Amino acid sequence: MISCRLSGKRLGFTLIELLVVIAIIGVLIALLLPAVQQAREAARRVQCTNNLKQLGLALANYESANGSFPPGIIGAANLVDGPGRTACTYYKNFTVFTLVLPQMEQQQIHSTINFAFRSNNLQNSTSFRILVNGHVCPSDPRNYPFNPDAGLIPTPQSSYGFVAGVAEVIWYGSYGAVQPNCEAIPFGNGPFQKNYTFGVADITDGLSSTMFIGETSRFRDEPAALDAAGNPSFFHINWYGGAVFTDLLGGHRAQGFGYTVPAINAPLQRYRIDTFVLGTSNSLQNWWQDPRAATYGGFGFRSLHPGGANFLAGDGSVKFLKQTINLATYRALGTRAMGEVVSSDAY
Repeated sequence: MISCRLSGKRLGFTLIELLVVIAIIGVLIALLLPAVQQAREAARRVQCTNNLKQLGLALANYESANGSFPPGIIGAANLVDGPGRTACTYYKNFTVFTLVLPQMEQQQIHSTINFAFRSNNLQNSTSFRILVNGHVCPSDPRNYPFNPDAGLIPTPQSSYGFVAGVAEVIWYGSYGAVQPNCEAIPFGNGPFQKNYTFGVADITDGLSSTMFIGETSRFRDEPAALDAAGNPSFFHINWYGGAVFTDLLGGHRAQGFGYTVPAINAPLQRYRIDTFVLGTSNSLQNWWQDPRAATYGGFGFRSLHPGGANFLAGDGSVKFLKQTINLATYRALGTRAMGEVVSSDAY
């Protein structure tokens, strides 16, 4: 008869061994998570780049069909809307993003818009409740903001704005300088202007050296505000835009457009462009000369990508501009015909 005898060795782990294994797993996770986050951000940035490329194709198709790029903003209406209103004070606020909807394969939305009324009028409330996925950067958290400038009409989120250059003539700068046809004087120097269109021949600085559209995502670490229903909501530029409003955080920000005056990812400020005093009668158009303008993020471009933002150039290419870019170079990239020479290695 064969007898079996159990050895005196214990089965299992000691507490020290268990703690060592847990520590090793923790280190591996700590090493892995940043890599996963970087991979996800890289994928989001690629999608954002694709969004801008689609907008570039839409602009090119629009220009091919119409002989010019669309106006940045249709800023004046043909109808008089009550006492005290004139054609120059009743702003439609339809932007380039609205006008190229058919070229973005969004003809069904475009067909529902009544261009005889202001963009945030009740007659257009159905059209502008629709979120266009191609207008939202994946790094910009999906929120459906309440826009206080639009009354009770919720406005769709967008992460992009057209480049208006450096001279302020779209909002404050147009007041006091309006012709009977509501044209602002002087011209803005960006590729998009209120009530004007420009063709390829007008972009004499070169299409590859002129930025057309940039990111205008929400600000980093921006606290949530409350919408009309009391629900947390972040404010976003909306895609029909073309105006300026004061949000619940007390900052003034542009809707649907931006200037290459403030540095990329500059913070939200609570002073207005019309408080800039330069000692000239043309101070609003030359607001970029004020040193404070570089920090006025509400009128600039920003993103939630680390270190900079994506921009669409006039030739359809997408460029990632670092937030540390030289301001003179950056501002030159925002103008269409100022004659600046910008080397590609400068950005």
